[in-house]
Amino acid sequence: MIASIAACGMNAWDSPTRPVNPIEAASSRIRIVGKEYPRGLATAYADAWIDGAEALESGQSVPEALGVVEKAWKAGRTSLFEERLSPCFSAIVPEGRPDGETSAFDRAALAVLWREFAAGLASGD
Repeated sequence: MIASIAACGMNAWDSPTRPVNPIEAASSRIRIVGKEYPRGLATAYADAWIDGAEALESGQSVPEALGVVEKAWKAGRTSLFEERLSPCFSAIVPEGRPDGETSAFDRAALAVLWREFAAGLASGD
């Protein structure tokens, strides 16, 4: 869990003597990620349209260029999720953990993170 927390941009210690609750640390960080996430999505979307424009300029048809946009947009947002969100969520529930091994506490903790992420998205800062 500590490695996942570090990957989310958090430190497992808030002082040399007292460890931070992983849920509190992840919750604090995920709100910041939520505030920054729309900019990352906008960049990925803009990049996709640039790729589409380049496809048109290279002679591809409009439908083909729109296919390039679609593919690049999907890849960009997936990459952003994997880079920014997956480590934060995996700090609580590791990816690939079977549903049967995910406790009610794990689900509740993950719900806290999802709400904090949503709050960051909605903050408009």
